[in-house]
Amino acid sequence: KVYWADGAQITPPHDTGIMDEVKQVTDYGQVKTMDKDAAVQAGLYETIGANIDVPYMEELKKLILHPEAIKAAAEDLKIVYTPLHGTGNVPVRRVLSDLGFQHVYVVPEQELPDGDFPTVSYPNPEAKEAFALGLELAKKVDADLVLATDPDADRLGVYVKDRETGEYHSLTGNMSGCLIGEYEIGQRKALYGLPEDGALVKSIVTTNLADAIAEDYGIRLCEVLTGFKYIGQKMLEFETKKNGTYLFGLEESYGCLPGTYCRDKDAVAASMVLCEAAAYYKTQGKTLWDAMIDLYEKYGYYKDDVKSVTLKGIEGLEKIQTIMNTLRDNTPDEIGGYKVLSARDYKKGVIKNMEDGSEKGTGLPESNVLYYDLPDNAWVCVRPSGTEPKVKFYYGVKASGMEEAQKASDELGKAVLAMVEPMLERGRERLKEKQYTFEEFCDIIRRLRAPDGCPWDRAQTHGSLKQCMLEEAAEAAAAIRIYENTGDDSNLKEELGDVLMQVVMHSQIAREEGRFDVQDVISGISRKMIRRHPHVFGTEEEKANPPGWEE
Repeated sequence: KVYWADGAQITPPHDTGIMDEVKQVTDYGQVKTMDKDAAVQAGLYETIGANIDVPYMEELKKLILHPEAIKAAAEDLKIVYTPLHGTGNVPVRRVLSDLGFQHVYVVPEQELPDGDFPTVSYPNPEAKEAFALGLELAKKVDADLVLATDPDADRLGVYVKDRETGEYHSLTGNMSGCLIGEYEIGQRKALYGLPEDGALVKSIVTTNLADAIAEDYGIRLCEVLTGFKYIGQKMLEFETKKNGTYLFGLEESYGCLPGTYCRDKDAVAASMVLCEAAAYYKTQGKTLWDAMIDLYEKYGYYKDDVKSVTLKGIEGLEKIQTIMNTLRDNTPDEIGGYKVLSARDYKKGVIKNMEDGSEKGTGLPESNVLYYDLPDNAWVCVRPSGTEPKVKFYYGVKASGMEEAQKASDELGKAVLAMVEPMLERGRERLKEKQYTFEEFCDIIRRLRAPDGCPWDRAQTHGSLKQCMLEEAAEAAAAIRIYENTGDDSNLKEELGDVLMQVVMHSQIAREEGRFDVQDVISGISRKMIRRHPHVFGTEEEKANPPGWEE
């Protein structure tokens, strides 16, 4: 991650500006280096310690609205926490201890940092598997809530206890973010009032429940592109242009920020505020699950979800482009029985009213995202993943009850996938028909590595691809065995393509660094083959005296 001077992750045009500078380095010899001791002496190398930790903790504690509630509930409130082998262990426990929470149980198997993450297949607080040990401990100690922070402690996953059934309910990022946002904004209004220019900031794929909260409190709702860096960018805009006061920010992917002390999502702060809210509601005889139901009863039962279609390889890229281009060129009239009211194309920067055909700007930077506003607060959003070979379909509905909302969400999710299936089929047929040349293949790789290409492919280096090269070679060898045993060469054809992709990808990386390109690779191996086969390419005398196989 790269951060700008305001403390937020870089946004355009700084990202492309930095890459432009990087690309000007054509020889590693140009890169300036210095010894660590010299860097320390020059003030260019600093180890972050108490000089940052202490003020950070103080800023967090300034966010507390009801210290008296913490004091009243501290003896009874039980919290289970897991850092999932990551960095959250010390700061989360420290701030909760400083505030007086007396019963914080840390999952011992996941307490210490370990980059191998031995107890989980993937340390993601969105995954139920990550909570297995935490929920086991919660049942033993009769905990009120279970918290899990991801390895770099910027995203928070939550389970809360239902006092009637004893069951632990999972809160999605939308649910926990809105629960914290409602508490923060509602209690600030009750205690101090809200500024006239107060604003709640969310990403475009975050629940419309956030919109309802903003409307209820009479504050501005600001939407930004996906990625917390854009929420940080909005905070900077408020400060420099004096056109808003940041109250809260959230995104559906389990990230939120309740203060202005930093410019990125912070699971330490989210953990703290959620525990404060749990204490506050406990003094009223409620659990966090009760508070969540109250939120739904107040605003409506919003249900949001996301489905992903994984499309790997070059063919996958083509299919993703087919989906986006088809939807962009042919806006659907309806999705799952919901009439499309308006269509937002963030790549073109246009919002089109589907009833009268009028258009207006999105007001946001260009991004390959399509968004459909539907009746009754329903919506669908489509975008390629920025980190994986996937196309993501976000969607949301609103109903008068939980079961009704779940049913409507399930039906809309099925309708979205059904809408996409014919596009995938058309993409498959086109791919079957088209025969690509080697130069076209190289162009595809160059396109993937371009500034507006695939973030995953752009991030790759020779080192990061080393394991991929080994795996693809092993899979090609396995495909040869399949062919020898069965006569089926379809797998071999595919695996040889994956090996070729590795060759061209490494060549493209070298080309960008000004060292060599795929033509140099081809020329080098051609010269080697000619040199090693004089009996085929050599003089008449060499052809007349071919070497033995041993030679």
